[in-house]
Amino acid sequence: MIVIGLTGGIGSGKSTITKHIKKKKIPVFDSDKEVNKLYLNKNKNLLNIVKKISKNTAISKKNKINKKILSDIVFKNTKKLKLLEKVIFKILKSKRKVFLKTNLKRRKKLVFLDAPLLFESKVSKECKYVILVKAPIKTRIARIIKRPGMTKERAKKIISKQMSDKRKSKLADFVVQTSFGKWYTLRAVDKIIDKIKKT
Repeated sequence: MIVIGLTGGIGSGKSTITKHIKKKKIPVFDSDKEVNKLYLNKNKNLLNIVKKISKNTAISKKNKINKKILSDIVFKNTKKLKLLEKVIFKILKSKRKVFLKTNLKRRKKLVFLDAPLLFESKVSKECKYVILVKAPIKTRIARIIKRPGMTKERAKKIISKQMSDKRKSKLADFVVQTSFGKWYTLRAVDKIIDKIKKT
């Protein structure tokens, strides 16, 4: 089974590619989706670290996490951001193990690990190949500010906290530029998948 990593910063267009891969019936471990589940299901370990770093300000009486308050806290404090990421990365690691084991039993030829922080979280070490999804900063910001509650300043702050595309390009095996349109992007992805299948 070939494990392929898929990564890209916020607003890079990675979600569009993930949907395309899923439509091709290729299993994808979607890290963003899994993290959202942790918040919705009020994961105990996640709740504990959020309580600690926010001093309970980001937690409601019903143990619901306020992501807006939490993100304001961690993006102003690198130490707290690292503490939050450490807990999330640990939970995701165990979930990935189950995903890989399950698909190995199903004799799947290809699987994808979709993770925005693929290199930062060392998930790249679990991959045979890594595909980087990228777009110019201006394009990314234009996409991000369309999201609810997002501003240009907030978008820039999030991007600044992530590893640069220049650095990630040196670590990736393939790079897909998404600023030329959806058709070009998905065609480029299909070509990469076909190339990997032939190796």
